[in-house]
Amino acid sequence: MIQIIRLISIFCVFIIFSNCNKEKEVKTPFEEQKFPIIVDNMTGQHAELASASWLGYAHNQAYYFGELLDTIILKRQIDFKSDYFASGYDYGNILTMDSARVGIKVDTSQIINTLGLKSNPVLIYNKSIDTLFIGTDGGVYFITEGKTKTGEWKPIEKHYFPFCGTGVISTILPPKKVVLSSVVNYSGDYNTKLRIKMGSNYSNEYDGWINESQFESAKE
Repeated sequence: MIQIIRLISIFCVFIIFSNCNKEKEVKTPFEEQKFPIIVDNMTGQHAELASASWLGYAHNQAYYFGELLDTIILKRQIDFKSDYFASGYDYGNILTMDSARVGIKVDTSQIINTLGLKSNPVLIYNKSIDTLFIGTDGGVYFITEGKTKTGEWKPIEKHYFPFCGTGVISTILPPKKVVLSSVVNYSGDYNTKLRIKMGSNYSNEYDGWINESQFESAKE
């Protein structure tokens, strides 16, 4: 009888822990909501595919900061006096992007114009309770990775970091806010899966064209 009671107790504890885990897995509004409609006043202007032969630098500009909306108007002028920027590298209570816990989505059904290059919008959501450092001077630090023919994920881009900290303005993202950026579409002869990497966070996978040589650094 005592053994039966113990078994029932163990079973009840298991059920309680299972329910707790299920509660932790509840999706955020960012994961449940469809990708916003992006309004870009430069959509009708000429844009072409980016061309790269080797591993290059990622240049990802921020176009919107704020609440997660159904429609987002792409802004090309940055207000460095807003709450999404801080002077220099004095982070204080701001976490670096390596510690960031963010959600990342890429929408390949929408095309935006990034300095004359065809791009897809990228939406990044701060899941944490902390403000995050995500880049400098209005840029957002993430890179694109591609899948090799052996199934390995490798970067086709690398971060560009300013050599001098003087005059640098940090791009920051408060809790539960989003930033809209973009990822360029490359030309190439190798069709593969691509994804965005930011710290230890990854976006959804999507199809794209690149050159296999982009997995390697330029030969000296």
